[in-house]
Amino acid sequence: MIENLKNNEYWVRTSAVEALGLLQATEYSDDVAKLLEDPNPLARESALIALSKLKVTTHWDSIEKLLMDPSTTVRSVALKVMRELGINTDRNKILGILTEANDEVRVEAVKYFSALADAGIFNDIAKFIPFSSDAVRKEIVEYVRRIKPDSFQMISNLFKISELSQEALATLIEIAAIVKD
Repeated sequence: MIENLKNNEYWVRTSAVEALGLLQATEYSDDVAKLLEDPNPLARESALIALSKLKVTTHWDSIEKLLMDPSTTVRSVALKVMRELGINTDRNKILGILTEANDEVRVEAVKYFSALADAGIFNDIAKFIPFSSDAVRKEIVEYVRRIKPDSFQMISNLFKISELSQEALATLIEIAAIVKD
């Protein structure tokens, strides 16, 4: 399988790295990590998933670099793997991703913060409620459930309620129910 990691066909490389992950072949994690720089996004994605299955954190710099990958799926999977492996990074980097990424990546970014249960960035995350998709708002609610803020007043002060869409307002009502304030 290790030889197949160098195969000219991306699908062979992808299959080989997936098999190594399934086999828990931690001794080959360096070989798996080399595919994080593969020209094919599917191979990079498979390498990320394999490293997560191997529970290997020694390549976190290479994983973190994929937060800026041109493929949104690779970026999303990189965030998921960082969350699963407990890899901490500069939270401003993840907040920047929330600002400019697509929904798939935004969902994973909020899930990343939820896993950390970092209440210190609540205001930064809450400001996405008015213009986020249902999927992102759902993850923001889950984030609130994890951090358990003390006051809804603090949350509602972030918005001009009369300007919110019905969907954003519904999210705030759900958050109020969680806070019980």
